[in-house]
Amino acid sequence: MKRRIKIINLVLSNIKRKYSRSAILIVSVALLIFMFTFFILILATITTSLEKFSSRLGADVIVVPQGAGAPGEEFLLEAKVRQFYMKKDLYDKIREFEGIEKITYQTFVGVLDKNIKVIAIDPETDFIIKPWVENKKLNKGEVFLGAEAYKYFGNIKKGDMIKIFGKDFKVADIMDKTKTGMDYSVFITEEDMIDLIKENPNINVREDQISVILIKSSQEMDAGVLAYEIENGYPQVDTIYVKKIGEKVRKFISNMSKIFSVVLVVSSVLSVLLIANIFTMIINERRREIGILRALGASNRGVMKVLLLESVFLGIIGSSLGIIFGLILGWKLLSSLKMPFIEINMVIVSLIVMAGIAIGVAISGFGVSVSLIKIRKIEPLTLIKGE
Repeated sequence: MKRRIKIINLVLSNIKRKYSRSAILIVSVALLIFMFTFFILILATITTSLEKFSSRLGADVIVVPQGAGAPGEEFLLEAKVRQFYMKKDLYDKIREFEGIEKITYQTFVGVLDKNIKVIAIDPETDFIIKPWVENKKLNKGEVFLGAEAYKYFGNIKKGDMIKIFGKDFKVADIMDKTKTGMDYSVFITEEDMIDLIKENPNINVREDQISVILIKSSQEMDAGVLAYEIENGYPQVDTIYVKKIGEKVRKFISNMSKIFSVVLVVSSVLSVLLIANIFTMIINERRREIGILRALGASNRGVMKVLLLESVFLGIIGSSLGIIFGLILGWKLLSSLKMPFIEINMVIVSLIVMAGIAIGVAISGFGVSVSLIKIRKIEPLTLIKGE
């Protein structure tokens, strides 16, 4: 136990004695691990969040008017206000396709302050909103409020009355958080939409229009094939295959991953060389000290152990700093994207932390090992003489 304490004290005194070079080593490791943490957090978070979004939405295929594919994705992913319509009779035609298990539609009615969307649904066929509320029934004169939308009305509760476009509505339920555009929406019945159209001239939608058709395919039908058949059968619409939502984001992530891999490899090599160079200078300055230790009976293994412990200690400090700053800046960037579907996964964060420390320590250890090879076979007397 005493021997361990002596070794640790020796390691700490060596680090303090050469604090400037120790600082350079810490910074080099910190920069490398910062890049690793920052990029992995962003890439992994967006990728896993997109996958979760597909399951949260509940639909496999979304049908929108021709040319509204990209706005439709923004409407769902980023809670952006997008206005597009198609004839309602398309719903009746598309529902006849084979391989459809569930089908419903939604209509964009208008927007309140703070980009809170008002959307009409068909309560009888809806399978998108109901999984997120306890009260599955939506009657005329009632609304479902998104998890963020209810704050717009002053943090009201279930059963309270609110006004939408001058009309009174009762809050039937407040939805659980979905991490999608639904959180920033108010859902009303189609009947109430028709009343609002008659009473409010500023509402642009017509009674015979809808915005999107949402489809859940049967187990026997491939959703991608169904999307192709619908689009091929009705050229006036575009289809969004939900598993392909965010394709531009996915391609960007893929390209970023390739660039990041190259940068990480190059940075790792440079870090190893820098660490090896720093420890080579430290060892050259301490050749006489190392020679005396070996002459007094210290083994090569003992000397290496002290220097490896120094590198590991500095590697842990550098890795920790890189991880902290990487997580902070990565989270700030993800938050600035304002995409409600993005969710930090603590499992991913834990893996990043463990991997970051392991990489930092491994690179530091490897760097010092390269330096130690050079003096391992030199005789103690030669080291003492400084030759």
